[in-house]
Order: sequence, then structure tokens, then C-alpha cells
Amino acid sequence: MLNQVQIVGRLWKDPEVEMVGQSHRKVRLPLVWNEKVISARDGESGEHKAFVYPEFWNRTADFIERHAEKGTMVFVEAELRTESWEKDGERKNFLRMVGKKFRVLSGWREKAEDDDSDDLPF
Repeated sequence: MLNQVQIVGRLWKDPEVEMVGQSHRKVRLPLVWNEKVISARDGESGEHKAFVYPEFWNRTADFIERHAEKGTMVFVEAELRTESWEKDGERKNFLRMVGKKFRVLSGWREKAEDDDSDDLPF
């Protein structure tokens, strides 16, 4: 079976970075894309915005943290995974997007490891 999602969109804020355990990094991408829509009822055109948070791990997460920021246009390929649990006797389900491929399309930046640009030499 095919389990693949491909999206081109922009980051609507900076990537969210977190450490999971002592050695794993996770980045969630706040990604938005626009679709032009036409109302079947009155024929008026408009725009629909969709927001998703694909997540990337470890080396890809490090790359994203260094090269992507709010406004960056990116290509994401991910697969969908479901998580289920019970809370208060009720079954809960959550759909996650786990990133497989990531490409910066525009807005590339190079972030220095130790950016001390605020430190004056005197």
C-alpha cells in the first residue's frame, strides 16, 4: 500500500525544535499552504488555508533548524501514522505526519553554530 503525502508550502513561524531523550532531536514544521476554491453554491472564488505539522528527526531535524525559518518555502514528503489511546474510557486517535524528505525551495539561510553577532569586540 502507498502511504505518502507531498506538500509544498511556507513555514508560518520558525520550526519547533525539541530534544527527545538525551540523544534524539525532533523538529515540527509549522507548514501552511493555500488552495484556490470556487463555491459550488454561488461560483465565488476564494482561498482556503491548510495548516499541518510534519515532524522530522535527528540529522534532518538539525538541517532544518539551520536552514529554515518563518517564510521559507519548502517541499515535504511524509507518511501518515496513527496513534490511539484511551482516556476516561473514550478511545482517542491522532494522525501524525512523519517526514521522509525535505527540500528548501526558497528563503534558504545559513545559521552559524555560535552566532555572537550581538557581542561587540570592545
